[in-house]
Amino acid sequence: MYLLSSLCIIIYGIDVIDPADVITFSATLFNTSTITNDSVTLNVELSNCTIPCSCHVQTNKTGNFEPVKFHSTTSKGYVTINNLQTYTMYSFDLNCSEVIYIKTYTIRTDVSRPSPPNQIQIILIKQRLRLTWAPPNLPNGPIDTYRITVDGKEKKPYLANTELFYDLNENYIFGVTHTMSVRACNTDSQKRALCSNAGDAESSFVENKTDLDTTVATIDSKSVRSMPFVLMYFIQSVIFTF
Repeated sequence: MYLLSSLCIIIYGIDVIDPADVITFSATLFNTSTITNDSVTLNVELSNCTIPCSCHVQTNKTGNFEPVKFHSTTSKGYVTINNLQTYTMYSFDLNCSEVIYIKTYTIRTDVSRPSPPNQIQIILIKQRLRLTWAPPNLPNGPIDTYRITVDGKEKKPYLANTELFYDLNENYIFGVTHTMSVRACNTDSQKRALCSNAGDAESSFVENKTDLDTTVATIDSKSVRSMPFVLMYFIQSVIFTF
């Protein structure tokens, strides 16, 4: 009679184990330092295994087979998968010696700093300034908020990622220059705000109403001075006709 031995692999981080699986492959998302914006570290624990044991992990079923590094005196090990893309979903297949079942788990990498918003523009609408923009070309995440700065002062509350304009709440005073900027921000797994550079999405606005009034007044005065000559020419023409 032969005695079949079983090998159970647990990637620790989640305490829930499915007894129907020979391998339980799990990792905690967004609240562990093993997941960054360009790498994932998987912790593996073996039970009922005669050391040394061997395991490997493959990324997206097409990547290289990365060996799990086990500690010499324990059945615990880890493998780090590097050079991953930011905020991207990956699948990882874990396979170990003496185990015929492969467990697949999907993990999304963390967010990173987005590129600045595009098409920055300030326009005057009914005596109010409006700052408009387009989303970043490289969001590197879902874009949690847009943050507006007006003349060096950051405005709150922050705007949701669906809002692509900001209106000043006071009438514009002609001749005054205002500088406005917008930052796109993501929040990573450590609750840190990663924002684009405000200087890369900044614009200034000024309109001088005095110059416009002077121009209009000059045009009106010329029109008034020319009217007597036009009237005199008209009268002379009428007399000559008769």
